[in-house]
Amino acid sequence: MSIVKFAFAVALISSVCTPSNQAQGQTCSGPPPSTYNVTFDSDRTGNYEIYTMHTDGTGQTQLTSDTTYDSWWSRISPDWTTILFYRTPKGVHDSDYSKTSLWEMNANGSNLHQVIANGQYWPVMGHGEWSPDGTKIVMLGGPDTGLTSEIYITPANGSWNAAITSSNTLHLDPSFSPDQQKILYISCTTSGCPSTAYQVYTTSSLGGGAETALTSYSNRFSQNDPYYSPDQKTIAWLNEWNNTSNSGLGSWGIDSIPAAGGTDSSIVDDGSITSLPRWSAKGNWIYTHRFDFVAYRYEIYRVCKDGTQLTEITTNNSDINDEYVGPEYLTGITGNVTPPSGMLTPGTLYSVTGSNLSTGTASSGKPYPTTLNGTTLTLRDGLGNQISAGLSYVSPTKVTFQLPSTTAAGYAIVWVTNSSGNMYSGVIDVN
Repeated sequence: MSIVKFAFAVALISSVCTPSNQAQGQTCSGPPPSTYNVTFDSDRTGNYEIYTMHTDGTGQTQLTSDTTYDSWWSRISPDWTTILFYRTPKGVHDSDYSKTSLWEMNANGSNLHQVIANGQYWPVMGHGEWSPDGTKIVMLGGPDTGLTSEIYITPANGSWNAAITSSNTLHLDPSFSPDQQKILYISCTTSGCPSTAYQVYTTSSLGGGAETALTSYSNRFSQNDPYYSPDQKTIAWLNEWNNTSNSGLGSWGIDSIPAAGGTDSSIVDDGSITSLPRWSAKGNWIYTHRFDFVAYRYEIYRVCKDGTQLTEITTNNSDINDEYVGPEYLTGITGNVTPPSGMLTPGTLYSVTGSNLSTGTASSGKPYPTTLNGTTLTLRDGLGNQISAGLSYVSPTKVTFQLPSTTAAGYAIVWVTNSSGNMYSGVIDVN
């Protein structure tokens, strides 16, 4: 979760809880592909650093190393080339948003640089999330995360900011909708905005629009971190059901509700401490971090969206905390392509441009092959489907492909792989 920080030492608790199974929906026939990676932060070196690992927990690799900071809240860009994250002084982690600075680095940990300095725009800032097209970042900013904060958008390089809300109340935990038209967040209209009054809201991503409450609960102690599913049909968020259990740390779980409105369902509600939900690319799994009451530490878990198959991914055997898991992505992207602009129509030929895309020039008629002169073009659409495209032409600087007819509408990543295995990516918008 964002503003709320759990203490790591939990006393007088000896049982491991099991998840509820109240939510209904698509079941999970198997785990997410282990070819994908996720980022997370961990204090296994003494301070928090950014790591990456396969979705099954293997291949854990440290990306940052600076003992003067806690580095946390890592988010891979939609083209899989850049990771944004926050830094605070060592020992602060996510407990004080007045000490945050925003940083970015390449997906392999190189080219680390500060994007927004502490206090550059606002006294507090946090909860940065990429826009689906990868050109913007949405985050909270303001004078006080306890009373007043607004939602802002910045470009990826942090060079300017624009307010999305201006209602002079508390706005927390913003994220984009998959179609990039809306911002989902937490707010309230009650004076002083106590956490018991938090509700899930949405507004236009262009700013200046109405702020619409999607929930109106009076029996929750807090709500945080709402996220749309990839198909934009469901919203999952963090919910505090009890604020006295677990030695006063409360009972936190994950709820979901249809995006169009309706009855909410519990995905995880077992009396434990579970944190923010991170949807898998296909929308059938949710990643989270939750407290391990046996080892007294946070670990990364995944759970099926129907509440079954709660599985611990990181299994450390010492007092190590693993938190804030990011979206699924493939490693190995070495550069970018320039994709076609506008909304693309499945079944139509389009071209991406770049460099080193092919060792030579080749062309083909129908049926278009998926490999031409050793070059391929693959895409992952907005529903997480990974598809190989047919190629009609390749050269070192251009690849012409037929957008597969099965491509789902919405933003998709495309990547060209040349005969040497070098990968170059971009983001397209599919009609």
